[in-house]
Amino acid sequence: LYRWATPGPGQAFNFTGHRWKRLPDLPQPAAGRMDDAPAVVYRGAVYVLAHITVTHHTDQKGQPGSHETGYAEALRLTPAGWTQVPLGPGGPKSELALTQVRGAILAAGSSCGGMCTAESGAAALLRPGSGRSVIPLKPRPGVPFPMNFAAGARAIVVTYTGGIGGLPGFHQPPPGLSYIYDIATGTWQPGPTAPATPRIAGPTYWTPYGVISLGVT
Repeated sequence: LYRWATPGPGQAFNFTGHRWKRLPDLPQPAAGRMDDAPAVVYRGAVYVLAHITVTHHTDQKGQPGSHETGYAEALRLTPAGWTQVPLGPGGPKSELALTQVRGAILAAGSSCGGMCTAESGAAALLRPGSGRSVIPLKPRPGVPFPMNFAAGARAIVVTYTGGIGGLPGFHQPPPGLSYIYDIATGTWQPGPTAPATPRIAGPTYWTPYGVISLGVT
């Protein structure tokens, strides 16, 4: 079990010895600040996807003021410490959640690195270091919040109990909708519609008994 939270150090839990082991501190970016760095195990190695936020001391038109931009940086833990791994564009930049899936990392979050003013959900399959390191995932109704992704061995299920964000009045998919992504074929298809939709959305989980979507009715 791995988890990072700024500014605390990373730790690994050894299931054999039932004890925690401190890992090397994450390298700080040359510019900006590291706001979050969730971790995942991929092909036997520990990876983190760090959200870096950069504050600019002008507005977006170059006038006096300030604004923020951001990007994601992939790091791999090696015996020598953390090493940056090439990662192409197209993946989420902030509000990151990572899960290991078949032959890849499922990353869900937001496409904007600073302040978000519109629907900005983003998700992708990541294969750090490969020729096609980022495969964007774009279900037809839009990309929901990270908690609405459930990953299994051969498929990914997304539900829409919490909508897809955006400003008031922004078009939302029906809340009982679900979509299924086949990892082997790279295709989306509609899933079953939930018979009762939670009024307050909760997370979605993949379990041995099926996909479970939690919430308060």
